[in-house]
Amino acid sequence: MSSRARIAAIVTGLAVSAGAVGMAAFTAAPAAADPPQSTRQRATSIMESTYGGFAFIKQSHESPFDWSSDGCSWTPPPQRWEQEVPCQEHDFGYRNFGKGLTLDRTEARRAWIDQRFLSEMLRNCNQHPFYPNCYPNAMALYAAVRNMSDWRD
Repeated sequence: MSSRARIAAIVTGLAVSAGAVGMAAFTAAPAAADPPQSTRQRATSIMESTYGGFAFIKQSHESPFDWSSDGCSWTPPPQRWEQEVPCQEHDFGYRNFGKGLTLDRTEARRAWIDQRFLSEMLRNCNQHPFYPNCYPNAMALYAAVRNMSDWRD
């Protein structure tokens, strides 16, 4: 056997041995995590959370997202505190899909974000029936963002 053939046989033997060890280690190891989602997919996933889930996720300040919010700053009390987290979720949508990251700066996406806002405000009203005038206030806030807001907010 030539020295070249011997080297090839040794390399092949080492590769097979390493492969067997590697395969044993692979089968014993826990499953690998799914690959990371794209930024737009992750932002959509965050926006699809309930307002309570959003409040929990927001604590992480996950990069690269803009988590800043003025809440319902332009809204008079008591609606401001009643709908604070849905307002923060709405701000997240505008700041990351519209301005800022511009993940999907389309009117269809803006309408979707505004609809999520309404859905979460109504969920909030359902979960807190003691909020006075919660439903009419939620509808007024929704009408305001649909008619007076744009991506600059």
